[in-house]
Amino acid sequence: MHTMKFKKISIFLYLLGCLAILGGLAYNNIRNQVPTQQVSASWTNYYANPDELFDAADVVVKGKVKKVGEAFVKHEPDVITTNVIFEPKEVYKNTLGKDLPTEITIDQDGGIYKGVNYKVDKVEILEEGKNYVLFLRYAADQDLYCILSGYQGQFKIKGDKAENPAPERSMDYKVLEQKIKEKQASKKKE
Repeated sequence: MHTMKFKKISIFLYLLGCLAILGGLAYNNIRNQVPTQQVSASWTNYYANPDELFDAADVVVKGKVKKVGEAFVKHEPDVITTNVIFEPKEVYKNTLGKDLPTEITIDQDGGIYKGVNYKVDKVEILEEGKNYVLFLRYAADQDLYCILSGYQGQFKIKGDKAENPAPERSMDYKVLEQKIKEKQASKKKE
């Protein structure tokens, strides 16, 4: 009789402990959520496809994000920017007249600054450790690169997919790579 009562109390205490742990985790998740400030952007150029992106880019690369820096205020009033260190592994296009370094700095609009996530239009800050194909413009005066039209020139390689922050721009990775290589070959003929 006492063993049955002891088992019931043990099970009750175990379930109560599990409930307390789950409640604590849920509270911690709610408490740690970062408020988001949505910022609109009007891009000066729209590139309908990879061919247009390739033509407009100074540099087209495939590589991996090494580090995502802290967000900071770049220009007044309150333009929040995040610098990302990117390691190019394959260069499809380079109009700079010099070899790319082993690491380049990419300037992206938005990021988490003073506890607020500043989200600019469809821009997604590149993720550390992830592979991307990027269509970039070079700012020589600052020695940094920008993704064409904020998000349009950004494709995260995820399995056999090339994902863009705007889902309608995403495509099969092999299709993207083929389009880039065709443009690369046609530029060499010119």
